[in-house]
Amino acid sequence: MNLRTWQALYNSLIALGIVMLVVAILINERHVVIMIVLGIGGLVIAIAGFILQLIFWKCPHCDKHLPTTGTFGMIRCPYCGNDLFK
Repeated sequence: MNLRTWQALYNSLIALGIVMLVVAILINERHVVIMIVLGIGGLVIAIAGFILQLIFWKCPHCDKHLPTTGTFGMIRCPYCGNDLFK
């Protein structure tokens, strides 16, 4: 998979995990089992997204790990200067 596909996958996992956590918080206290399952599931999915980001968010040319902050709109590697998404 290319870098754009990995980026979409881990961003989707993080967003899905956060949505599941919010839903678990908003569920009525009568449904404790559903609340726990959604909460734990959301946490696991969000953590999986963060782990994927740590593993696969690297330049396809120089293989250095890219920074995780301030990367919105980044199209070139800050280390080698090559295009990240070609």
